[in-house]
Amino acid sequence: ILYPNPVTNDLNISIANFITVEQISIYSLIGQLVKSVDGSNVTTINMDDLTSGVYMVKIQTNQGVIDQKIIKK
Repeated sequence: ILYPNPVTNDLNISIANFITVEQISIYSLIGQLVKSVDGSNVTTINMDDLTSGVYMVKIQTNQGVIDQKIIKK
């Protein structure tokens, strides 16, 4: 689960303990990769460097892929 949404500075990530996050990628709505981080032990992503708009967050886990839309203020 990603929160807060809309996000201003830091995007928090909350995933069940039995799920291992491998990679987190953030895409613009046109499909351009704008940010990517190694998912291990990540609980917060700083969004200050992204412009306001709508983004898709793709979280690759050992259980599959989670996609969620977020809004950056």
